[in-house]
Amino acid sequence: MQIISNFEGKMTENNLEPELTGIVAEDWKEYASTAKNPSIGDFFNNFHTKLPGGRIKLPGGRISDYGEEFYKEVDKVIEEVGLNIIDIGNIVKRMIKLNRQAPSKFMAPDQEWISRFRGTWKEFYELVIPVYNGLRKKGYDYWDLI
Repeated sequence: MQIISNFEGKMTENNLEPELTGIVAEDWKEYASTAKNPSIGDFFNNFHTKLPGGRIKLPGGRISDYGEEFYKEVDKVIEEVGLNIIDIGNIVKRMIKLNRQAPSKFMAPDQEWISRFRGTWKEFYELVIPVYNGLRKKGYDYWDLI
């Protein structure tokens, strides 16, 4: 999922970037030290596709190349960190829907869309940081998750 680049700066200016704790904070430092224009959206890249609500179905009904065991592990970590699988799925679906409704870079977005966009991403980050950290503790690396 790509965050529209002209909104990333506004998110940062309004302190909507998440507080990074645990392993994700270490991964962010490494990422930010090498990225030309580091952004939290680019850092999490396609992490949402590993979560309920964002899993990509391939031809034949298969869910990605990661396999069933990987997704069972993701669901297990979600529960272990005290989150609800349905809540994660709902926020991921809202993110995807908002990104599809995004105005083109040539059009100015309305304030309602900007407000929903910022609120949804903030909620997403707050929910997924513990999941990301939990998966890293299980031995998955950054590249496995994005």
